[in-house]
Amino acid sequence: MKKESSVAAAGTTFRLSAQPEVSHYDRMGWTWKKTSAPATGAKKRSLRRLFAILCAWGLAGSTLLLSLPAVAQSPSQFEPGERWRGKVGRRLEARLGTASAQERIRFSVVLEDPAREDPSVARNRGRRAARRRAIFQRQQGVLNGLAPGEFRLLRRYENLSGFSGSARPGVIRRLAEHPDVARVYVDGQVHKNTNQGRAMIGVSQAAAAGFQGLGLNIAVLDSGIDTDHPDLVDHLVDEQCWCRGNNANPFVGCCPGGGDTQSGAGAAEDDDGHGTSVSGIITSNGTVASSGVAPGAGIVAIKVLDAVGGGRFSDIAAALDWLVTNHVALDVRVVNMSLGDGDEYSSAAFNPCSGSNTANAIEDLTAAGVAVFVASGNDAHTDGISFPACVADAISVGGVYDAALGNVSWCGDTCSTTLCTDSSTAADDFVCHTNSDELLDLLAPDYATATSGLAGSSTIFGGTSAASPYAAALGLLLIEQALDQGSDLSVSDLRTLMKSHGPMVTNPANGLSHRRTDATSLFAVCGNGSVELGEECDDGGTADGDCCSSACLFEGISSACSDGDACTVGDGCDGSGQCVAGAPLSCDDGLFCNGLETCDVVVGCESGVVPSVDDGVGCTDDACDEATDTITHLPQDSLCDDETFCNGQETCDALLGCQSGTVPAIDDGVACTTDLCDEALNVVTHLPVDSQCDDGLFCNGDEICDQAQGCQTGPPPPLDDGVACTQDSCDEVADAVLHAPLDSACDDGLFCNGAETCDLLLDCQSGSPPEADDGLSCTEDVCDEGADAVIHSPDDSVCDDSDACTVGVCDAVGGCIQVPVPGCVPLVPVAGPGVLLGLAGLLLGSGLWSMRRIG
Repeated sequence: MKKESSVAAAGTTFRLSAQPEVSHYDRMGWTWKKTSAPATGAKKRSLRRLFAILCAWGLAGSTLLLSLPAVAQSPSQFEPGERWRGKVGRRLEARLGTASAQERIRFSVVLEDPAREDPSVARNRGRRAARRRAIFQRQQGVLNGLAPGEFRLLRRYENLSGFSGSARPGVIRRLAEHPDVARVYVDGQVHKNTNQGRAMIGVSQAAAAGFQGLGLNIAVLDSGIDTDHPDLVDHLVDEQCWCRGNNANPFVGCCPGGGDTQSGAGAAEDDDGHGTSVSGIITSNGTVASSGVAPGAGIVAIKVLDAVGGGRFSDIAAALDWLVTNHVALDVRVVNMSLGDGDEYSSAAFNPCSGSNTANAIEDLTAAGVAVFVASGNDAHTDGISFPACVADAISVGGVYDAALGNVSWCGDTCSTTLCTDSSTAADDFVCHTNSDELLDLLAPDYATATSGLAGSSTIFGGTSAASPYAAALGLLLIEQALDQGSDLSVSDLRTLMKSHGPMVTNPANGLSHRRTDATSLFAVCGNGSVELGEECDDGGTADGDCCSSACLFEGISSACSDGDACTVGDGCDGSGQCVAGAPLSCDDGLFCNGLETCDVVVGCESGVVPSVDDGVGCTDDACDEATDTITHLPQDSLCDDETFCNGQETCDALLGCQSGTVPAIDDGVACTTDLCDEALNVVTHLPVDSQCDDGLFCNGDEICDQAQGCQTGPPPPLDDGVACTQDSCDEVADAVLHAPLDSACDDGLFCNGAETCDLLLDCQSGSPPEADDGLSCTEDVCDEGADAVIHSPDDSVCDDSDACTVGVCDAVGGCIQVPVPGCVPLVPVAGPGVLLGLAGLLLGSGLWSMRRIG
């Protein structure tokens, strides 16, 4: 027998359940038996289809009263083994076994519906209408057989072959025996499952692609909506209410008007806040709280939970039944239910996950293309998820953290008991309160989101109740994208998409991994470089002409394009998104001296590298010769000139650069020249130095230095001075030409005309006639040619002084000399010449005076 206990989690009471027993119904033999829970894994999956019909019982009830006539049966029909037991759900069977005969039990009835086996009914409007008529007739046929007062009808469905109500145990047993009744089960209770995750699931990408849910609506089955909340007021499309809540009296409704059913404005006014927060996550416009995932979507608010978040299976079925009829008119493509019964179901084949009115309604909506997202529950179950998340056609959603929040413990309303604790948290960590097993489809951000609250406020909201609307709104955006691309998404395709994109997250409690949905790569943002749903290509741009059009579709074959290589021309598309290279681009401009042009694959033709002209030799004239396509390096000697002449003429070597010049040859080979380099005149001079030729001889002339021929014999000094009378000669000793006057050369042979003389300048000069007068009066002066002499003949007579005592003698030198006559006494008074002569004779005779000629 199943054990139940209540614990607290995230401010909400959840029911933890052990594995339920499973009732098997053998229609052919009308027998029943109870077995333990089915095997897990492959056996679970293999049995799911088999048990889809046999185990479709077990929800709890609603509230209206009809009568049910007794079905004629013997008392033995209600004993164990009778066929009524095979149609009654396990929980209802337990209630029937303990209830008093007068106790009224809320329960739901599922009638046989052959049309459910035909999937085309859901797609064909005419067949759907026919099915509704058949359902009404089948319902009426069963209800018409009820006795007045013994059955209270609470919910009658339009598209679901069934109804709910309350009755005493005996009536329920008899009703189960009706041949059109397929299943009877408890009208069970459901509770609310108590947003920063937009970036984690691809909302930014969807918005960038232009998808916000415009023109599409989400039906939210919850506690209603704050109808005048600034975040939501413009998104409210319709309001409905099916609400009896968890009141013991099934006739007390919890709709805003006080009844159990209400339609139109105000019908879904929220008195709990849970539905408002769920709707804010979906479509808040961001006025007060954070923007929703699909801020362009509309909300069809359906109140099925009361002011404390409680509700009934039958109310959910009624709401879903209404949606089956009205989803097309209201453009509802997604339903969100952040609620559950708190139980733990590990197989979708068992009641109430299969065969219940709610499960049938979800199946019908799914077949009609409406995706139903349901929170998996916050009970920390690790071997099952809550109802209605466990329904096979529902998309069940669990939760992950969207940020690091440290140590987080989860508990109930009073937190008297801790449900579970996550000792550490981080983005994409599994939240421990999330119900999970193999039935769990997706994970989404769970805690904690700033979303819309009651009275126009903002509140922090979390749990799988937050994860489910995250996923539901994201699913709506994916449907919007598909419609925008001219296609659509079935619920199966949507489920596959959402389960195949995003990281896998492991629940450490059971080791199972589930996909945290992330549709970032699914939204076709043409031009983001990623090929996404509905795109044939995406090259990162939105321009045509690159083989991927502005709509991210392949451009036609041979369409002009660029292959990304600027070095090709005439590129063309191949029709599959690839640009095929055309002919090579020629970049050569025919000029050599601007370098060889090259082609860069990015920028195309680029100027060539100008050939290096500079050879590194400073004295060359470097140039590029276009005519010969060569670089020339002409040596320029002038560039090496140091303006110094005497160190030679510098030259330019084309390889070695400036080279020292050859010093100009100074030696001219002429020994007698003085060779010099004159910097002032920039010449080499050869100055003749005659002295270098001197042979030390004077008389052969002065040797001279000829600049060309060297030493040359000098002309002897001219001897002839033009004076005939000179004897010209060269005196080596005196280093002079001598001109000795030769008077003899002038001698005319005559003596008496004087001795001619040789004048060095005037030549022969007449001589002065010899002086005949010797000044002596006593001599006769005569020039004797014959004797070549002047004759001075003394004439003593001339010397007579008339003194007898003297003898006058004519001295050739002294003239007249009176020579005393020895012993002569002068005669007085007269003395004449005789006396003198006598004296002279006396003297001469005595030997006392002698004369001699001088000269």
